[in-house]
Amino acid sequence: MKRLFFGIYPDLPANQLLQRIQAQTACAGKPTAPQNFHVTLIFVGEREDAELGRIERAAASVSVPPFTLRLEHYDVFKRIGLLACVPARTPVELLSLHKRLLGALRECGVHIRSRLYPHLTLFRKIEGVPAERELPAAVEWRVASFALVESSLRPDKAHYRIVREYKLRV
Repeated sequence: MKRLFFGIYPDLPANQLLQRIQAQTACAGKPTAPQNFHVTLIFVGEREDAELGRIERAAASVSVPPFTLRLEHYDVFKRIGLLACVPARTPVELLSLHKRLLGALRECGVHIRSRLYPHLTLFRKIEGVPAERELPAAVEWRVASFALVESSLRPDKAHYRIVREYKLRV
């Protein structure tokens, strides 16, 4: 069994800016490791190894042009104790990518209920939250790919391994 999700990873300049924002954010909690910064597209969940081929084929069939993602605000997920960066507006292309990927998975017999709320987690298990709602600087990058990622949850931290990356295309 593998615990899988599809995600978008920031490019290096965006990742470095996120690290600076994280360092200056007044929040008591467990910081997300920079190599784990990502925006989840679809949480696939626990899947048998035999399903991996169908999941990969579905993702490979998706065609969406590259787009720009801009994160501008903090958001707090109190119920699960997260502090995240979120866009002011979700790009139409991101909504399209989510919809097409979900449809391709369903066509391949992988049924998932998924609602898109794009966010990038800065801290988990938060106790305090920043007074500001706006990020000190907007984080923007050109999204040129998405990835199928295996997630291993360990007591001390989460470990993510990219299984396969998919280039965005028209």
